[in-house]
Amino acid sequence: MSEHKKISLYLDTSIPSAYHDTSKPMRQLITQKWFENDASTYELHISVITVEEIEKTKNDVKRQSISELTVNHKMKVLELSVGYGVGPW
Repeated sequence: MSEHKKISLYLDTSIPSAYHDTSKPMRQLITQKWFENDASTYELHISVITVEEIEKTKNDVKRQSISELTVNHKMKVLELSVGYGVGPW
């Protein structure tokens, strides 16, 4: 039986951040449940820009938690390449 390829899904900074955003409890719960129940069905990607934005998070505990979420869910980091999807517009 052949293994079927997972659909690739790009996540911007708002998604892993929402997982820990206690200021919006319903959004946080929905995001947590998605990661718990559905995230493993996708090949997750984030960009180097997303990584940089996460690293700028001022709250040390939140920054560490978001970073751990990206590692625990094996999010692949996409590098930027000139001439492909990058301005100038």
